[in-house]
Amino acid sequence: GNLINLRHLDLSDNRETIMWFTTDGIDSIPSEIGNLTNLESLDLSFCYINYVPSEIGNLTNLENLNLKWNQLTDFDLSIFTNLINLKKIDLSGCGIIGQLGSEFENLTNLEYLKLSGNQFTGTIPSEIWNFENLKALELGGFFIMGVPGFLNSITGTIPDEVGNLINLKKLDLSNNEFSGEIPSSLFNLDSLDTLFLGENSFSGTLSESICNFIEDSNSVYSIGGNKLCPPYPSCIQDDDLGFQYILDCDSACGEGEVQLWTGCYPIDSTFELTIDNLYNLDIDSLEILPQIGDLINLIYLDLSDQGFTGNIPSELWNLVNLETLDLSNNPEIAGSIPPEIGNLTSLINLDLSMGDVSFSHFGEGKIGNLNGEIPSQIGQLTNLELLDISVCQISGPIPSEIGNLVNLKTLKLNGYPVNTVQPGYGSDQSNPGGVGNSLSGLIPPEIGNLASLELLDLSSNNLDGSLPEELWNLASLTNLNLTNNQLSGNLSAGIENLQSLEYIDIDRNYFEGDLPIEIFNLNALKRLSISANQFSGEIPGEISNLSNLETLHIDNNHFSGEIPAGICNMNIFNGYNIKINSNEFCPPYPSCVAN
Repeated sequence: GNLINLRHLDLSDNRETIMWFTTDGIDSIPSEIGNLTNLESLDLSFCYINYVPSEIGNLTNLENLNLKWNQLTDFDLSIFTNLINLKKIDLSGCGIIGQLGSEFENLTNLEYLKLSGNQFTGTIPSEIWNFENLKALELGGFFIMGVPGFLNSITGTIPDEVGNLINLKKLDLSNNEFSGEIPSSLFNLDSLDTLFLGENSFSGTLSESICNFIEDSNSVYSIGGNKLCPPYPSCIQDDDLGFQYILDCDSACGEGEVQLWTGCYPIDSTFELTIDNLYNLDIDSLEILPQIGDLINLIYLDLSDQGFTGNIPSELWNLVNLETLDLSNNPEIAGSIPPEIGNLTSLINLDLSMGDVSFSHFGEGKIGNLNGEIPSQIGQLTNLELLDISVCQISGPIPSEIGNLVNLKTLKLNGYPVNTVQPGYGSDQSNPGGVGNSLSGLIPPEIGNLASLELLDLSSNNLDGSLPEELWNLASLTNLNLTNNQLSGNLSAGIENLQSLEYIDIDRNYFEGDLPIEIFNLNALKRLSISANQFSGEIPGEISNLSNLETLHIDNNHFSGEIPAGICNMNIFNGYNIKINSNEFCPPYPSCVAN
């Protein structure tokens, strides 16, 4: 605060220096900075500070203030009220929570106002549209998966007065909640070369005057993710339009076309359809439209991860040429799978799951609302290579007709796992299983007909009984997951037939007896996970034959005898992927597991 003649202060990208200047031991700016009344430029960007004192409002000679990429959630915009000489404000990426108000109305000298990557709400103050010196107005959001703090939610419209910004070079309003029509006056700004309006709710038709802007070879723009209606100006290519939600547009499509969410699709020549970005729009009860059934030549349909609700329309089951149908990661799709699914005999890939929830826009832990039993007509889809109905609310038995799917490579009917192993497992403790699907009854022996099957996941259901002997016919199987069920009985010596098997997961069941010696002849095996069962007997020395084994989980069983010394030479100790606790092993223990 003693450097009262200082005009320029740059401490950017310098966390250690900022902390040295502080007196309270936190990442903040000392209030004495308000004494530097001759300061014209202050740059504290990338310093991880989380507090800016109100005394900065005393720096009335300040022209340039750069605080971008700090942690200023509670930043007080009223600091700007008296800083009328400011030409540049950069608060990008600060995660500021607040509402835009009148704090900027006196800053008529502003040339750059950069507020992207925050959590601002409200509307753009009307005074800003009269700032003739403004060269850049940036209010966009930064979409970072799993990080909500960098998306503004600014509302309102772009007024005709935007045409007053005669020096504007860049306008970024992307990833907000703007609406209304885009005024033609915007495209008459001769200086404008960068325009980002994507991911909003702009509507209506675009003026032909946009071509004045687009045809400038230096222009950069994005307008996708809105509700702009056709017909579109001739200068705009389909790729430039991106996604547009047009269901609210009147008579947007011509004869022989189907109007769906994002465009007009020719009935005779639409073979592939992928719908994306609907999840960004504020639409109540977004349902799969029945008119999708008019696209009779569709071969590929991907509606995954969009937030659809309601039942699957019956018209969809008329798309008899479909080879791929992906409705995954739409947890609010409800109703049951109808018998008419058997019409889709050309299907190769069928995904109705909540799928890989870690990459879903709807969050980890969501359970799909698709319910009811798997209809026997599923057995008519004999070309299927992938069938995934996982993490839904499917119940009832696995139909025996599933054995007709002789081309199947991937079968996933699993629920959402609960990974807690309760104390007392391996005795009479009830199985917590999982949530979601609750398939019950026996695993049908017809499953042994699936000679091409590589992945079988029936985990987290209520399946019971012994494993069918026919299961060991699946010579192509690489991944077997039966975890979290109520399966019982012994493992058969027939498991030796599965020489391609790499992963065995059968934790949290009621399997019992000795492990068959043949299991130790599965040379491709990488993971053997059989925790929380009722297995007993000794672990033979042949376990060291599993030279590719990376994970061994045999805890919470009744294994006894000595642990073979050869276990210490196995790969499982390279990554410490071994669990052998809660058994009845006897000393002396090998040195590698002595603790």
